[in-house]
Amino acid sequence: MMSLAEFIDDVREREKTLTVFTDDASVVEALRDFFEVQNVAVRRGETEGDGPEDFVVLHEEGEAVAASTLADVRGGLFLDVADPGEPTGGLRTTDAGTP
Repeated sequence: MMSLAEFIDDVREREKTLTVFTDDASVVEALRDFFEVQNVAVRRGETEGDGPEDFVVLHEEGEAVAASTLADVRGGLFLDVADPGEPTGGLRTTDAGTP
């Protein structure tokens, strides 16, 4: 049987990182709040020069495993960025048919 310490270490090892490439810090904070309980660390990334903006990359064990536009992530979660000062942490549920 696995000890509690081993279990915690095992869960930490499976943590994923979502890197968000956007100039809007409120979007990063809203996603960080949303994923806080799902073992996903959210960080803000920067592109060099005239690189693309408003996309995310999911990393597992330091390796990129998925990428998407920020609009697709928000739409896929049926979430929209609201006022980051709201009690929802800046996220609000949208209607399923609303992009």
